Amino acid sequence: MLRTNKRASAIIPHGDSGVRADIEAVFRSLPLRAGIDERLGHTVALLGRIATANPPPDTAFRRVGRRQCEAELRALANAAEMLVKAIDSLHEPTILALAAPSIVWLARGGLRRLAQQAANAARQADVNRVPLNCPRQPQNRRSPLVASYLAKEYETFTGKRPTVRTRNGAAYGPFLELVRDVFRAMSIDDSAEAAARKAVRRR
Repeated sequence: MLRTNKRASAIIPHGDSGVRADIEAVFRSLPLRAGIDERLGHTVALLGRIATANPPPDTAFRRVGRRQCEAELRALANAAEMLVKAIDSLHEPTILALAAPSIVWLARGGLRRLAQQAANAARQADVNRVPLNCPRQPQNRRSPLVASYLAKEYETFTGKRPTVRTRNGAAYGPFLELVRDVFRAMSIDDSAEAAARKAVRRR
């Protein structure tokens, strides 16, 4: 159960921007090191996307062997190249229709560049270090990997190693509070204590 303090009571479930604001508020309550604002923004954005994805992006947290990795890269490259060709094949009436007041899509050039960059990155990606085979993984990957990510960011933001302490049989400590509050903000129902302890052991 969360502590009844200002940080915890401010966390209420709502939209994407609200979730990100809640997550940022949790991090801001830590004794943060100077010069981490940009990284904090990336961290909050990533956790916000994970929290609001429907369905949850479980595949983003699962490891695969080299062959599947190569197949996914080929599929991404092919799809991106098809998008480039589709944009290049547009004729004037189509372009004007897309620029109609009710649509106003004028970002063809930017989308084409991004698609071409995605295709190039997928074609050139080096997967030699990806293991040929991947061991069987548990179905629930979101909570342990979010906790592991929080452990890494906690150390980066505070300069202190994440720990979970025990006193009179009860777990406590700032890292555990971080995991509990972020789990609540992200509507993750799993045990924050168990996830935090596993994350600490991994580090």
